[in-house]
Amino acid sequence: MAIVGLGTSKLAAGKSKSTGQFLISRGVQLFYAFGWLFAFTVPFRWELLALAVASYYLRMFFVTAGYHRYFSHMTFQTSRAFQFFLAFMAETSVQQGVCWWAAHHRQHHRQCDTEKDPHSPSRLGFWKSHMLWVEDADNYETHWELVPDLVKFPEIVAVSESFLIPPTLYGAAIYLLGGYDVFIWAFVVSTWAVSHGTFLVNSANHIWGRERFICQYQPGCTAKNNWWVTVFTLGEGWHNNHHANMKVCRQGIYWYEIDITYYVLRVLQALGIVWNIREPNYEGVDRRKAEFLEYKAKLAGANVAHAAGLDSTLLSKHSHDNEDIDAPVVADGPASAAAAAAAAAAVDEDTTTERRYPQRSRTPSRSTR
Repeated sequence: MAIVGLGTSKLAAGKSKSTGQFLISRGVQLFYAFGWLFAFTVPFRWELLALAVASYYLRMFFVTAGYHRYFSHMTFQTSRAFQFFLAFMAETSVQQGVCWWAAHHRQHHRQCDTEKDPHSPSRLGFWKSHMLWVEDADNYETHWELVPDLVKFPEIVAVSESFLIPPTLYGAAIYLLGGYDVFIWAFVVSTWAVSHGTFLVNSANHIWGRERFICQYQPGCTAKNNWWVTVFTLGEGWHNNHHANMKVCRQGIYWYEIDITYYVLRVLQALGIVWNIREPNYEGVDRRKAEFLEYKAKLAGANVAHAAGLDSTLLSKHSHDNEDIDAPVVADGPASAAAAAAAAAAVDEDTTTERRYPQRSRTPSRSTR
């Protein structure tokens, strides 16, 4: 899931492009296409490449841990202060506000590969799903109704609506500390690369790879596991795992499915910065695999009506997996501590468990965090 700074929901009135929006949109698309050329405006040095890679993976972590696993799916808990830090650092990637990002991503899950999916490769083709989908006026606005848990925090709404401030400050700091050459590589070229790295999850992960499970919400979803996307996204390439278990923080559910974002979050949990990370239920994996094989067998068979019936059965069976997607889990936010604890406990046994990695329960008060 990814986007650029086209504007906030206020720019979406009437869902039509103004001249300003049109020019911004065209400029952004030109950057996506030719941003890498900025690398040739300064003499090449290996240290510049190293700084660009470091800046890339630093911001990619906050895209995956912040935009995605926290704000979109609430797969762990943290303090209100660190929640804001996640939002700020995620927005340094120039991928719009956290409320916009999370709302569109939740819509993607609920409508995956349908006409309401904003970036479906099977419906829109590779390039449209990869980056050109942001041209559609329908995708300009923030769907606030999909993020009621986030709008309860005025500072999150403020940073989401002021999404150009974090990357401006980040870029300015790089320029002041490293000079023009470092700015070009560690900010401009790195931002171009982070954009396309994130976009791969929208496009490549729904075209190339392997399927293991039936996806929640839409059994016909094309999400796949792709190891090489994982290399660029710190673990987001295990996309079929994620669409089948979207409330789980760990997307690489087997030891050989490397998930760097998850490993870093485990370290942060050991340090007390985050807690209540939602883990996979390994006891339910084999059953989910069997359901997937049965579903594919029905689709491949002659009894199409039966396969369609299985669609409805699976949707009904797993619909409760998603009921608390919007539940607030920040313990020291406007939601009460009791409500936060209840939200953290409302984990379907088919989807997540705390048995494999026992977690402590933390609900700090405002005074302690």
